[in-house]
Amino acid sequence: MSVQPATLPPASVLAKSTWQYQDAFRIPTDRPVTPFEAGRAFFSSAPAWVERLFDWRNRLVRRLGLKVPEGNRKPFTGTPGEQMGLFRVYAHTEQELVLGEDDRHLDFRVSLLTEPGFLTLSTTVRFHNFWGRLYFLPVAPFHRMVVPAMLRGMKRNLLAANH
Repeated sequence: MSVQPATLPPASVLAKSTWQYQDAFRIPTDRPVTPFEAGRAFFSSAPAWVERLFDWRNRLVRRLGLKVPEGNRKPFTGTPGEQMGLFRVYAHTEQELVLGEDDRHLDFRVSLLTEPGFLTLSTTVRFHNFWGRLYFLPVAPFHRMVVPAMLRGMKRNLLAANH
């Protein structure tokens, strides 16, 4: 399950905006995957160490007045406007699901783009001020470890759902 670094796909709705940070990773898929399936896998594929990192992050940023997830784990529908923890659904097209959140220091988006034979997970960030940049400074290195791990878990879940 080889995760490959990628660029923000031109087909992504995120490619139409300007961002101060962006990265993308992609993984081959053994079958066609819908954005809904990718979204459902996204919310159920975090390795335990990633869950612990998010718990630590939430305890820390709550003290700084930033948004933290409320912990609702209702079934994912993929409907624009739906809130799943820290992630709001911003767009759901035939090829892509866009999640994210706007905060006073930064806005971020996560794209799950499905293409024949591949699933690409892209992240974009727009900073509003110094505090947003400062917050993201220690996040960026972990992010480059978390996303590939998430993609591998998503692929495992997608394969298991196919059997």
